[in-house]
Formats: sequence, C-alpha cells, structure tokens
Amino acid sequence: MHPSVQAASPQTVFSFMQATQGSWRNSIYVTDNNDGDFLCSISLDGAPVSMLVTELAQISNESIEKEECLCSLNKEGFDTLFHRWLLWNSTATQKGCRASKSPEYGTK
Repeated sequence: MHPSVQAASPQTVFSFMQATQGSWRNSIYVTDNNDGDFLCSISLDGAPVSMLVTELAQISNESIEKEECLCSLNKEGFDTLFHRWLLWNSTATQKGCRASKSPEYGTK
C-alpha cells in the first residue's frame, strides 16, 4: 500500500472527510496500478490524507468517478508533488520514530 494511504479506520475516514469538507469530490484522484487507486486531500498542516477508492466506495455506497474529483494524478505525479513529506515519513517510520503524528500520517 502507498505510504500515504491508511486502512479505513474511523479516524482515517473522519480525517479524510474533514480534509475534503465532507465530499470526496473535493479530493485528488490518484491512479495507482500496483496498489489500487486512492483519493487524496491535504490536512491543515500540509500532509496528504488519503483513502483507497474501493474502501471509500464501499463505506459511502457511492461510485467514485475520477472525472468528478478536483483533478487526477498518476502515482508518479503524486510522489513528485509530495516527495519531501514521503521521504521524511518513510525515513522516520523505518527508524521507528513515530513522534506525535496523528493517524492520517501513516502511523499504525
């Protein structure tokens, strides 16, 4: 799974819906052929908050359409956009540094 995508825990769903102002249409659709497409929005501190399209569709009982989102990116475009956050998050997680990150930041 992509480092910025969390399993659909209640905290993840809440964080995602808060970041999208209650509508998945206010998110970026990210196409990822390896791990599954996901939707991404940005938290107040600039970190990506993401959910798998399949999980959100199941939870919301809606069909998630890429064309209805704010925009779309492929996985490489997403990684380029958030490369510094992804680098820090991956490095910190590998070293066991979980600091005071909240659930949407990729901690378990």
